[in-house]
Amino acid sequence: MSFAKCFDVVSMVTEEAGKQFGLMWRVDKDKEKILKKNCEGIDALAKEFNGVSFEVDVNDITMNITVSLVCGEIIISEPSHRLYNILQHAKRFAIKQVESDNIQLDFVFPGIWSKV
Repeated sequence: MSFAKCFDVVSMVTEEAGKQFGLMWRVDKDKEKILKKNCEGIDALAKEFNGVSFEVDVNDITMNITVSLVCGEIIISEPSHRLYNILQHAKRFAIKQVESDNIQLDFVFPGIWSKV
């Protein structure tokens, strides 16, 4: 796996989104810390499941952050797998098949901004 780390991609996208939200919103460091921890878990998933790419999107209205990981087949055989910990922090989660034998895992997390 030779692509950027999840939080690096998230940081670039959320920095740009923050500029669009204006001066009424600022990054909440505690929320950002939680998101960074989830990104570290997604990095581990990418390594374990042969990750191909990350994609990040910020919803302009809800401020939710969607992190998508395209990877190979996933097999989870234990109830204590790291995926379940990440899901505890996600607002939504989806799995869909994409290109050939890969799947896409979509994690929707709460935004990291608070009103000033």
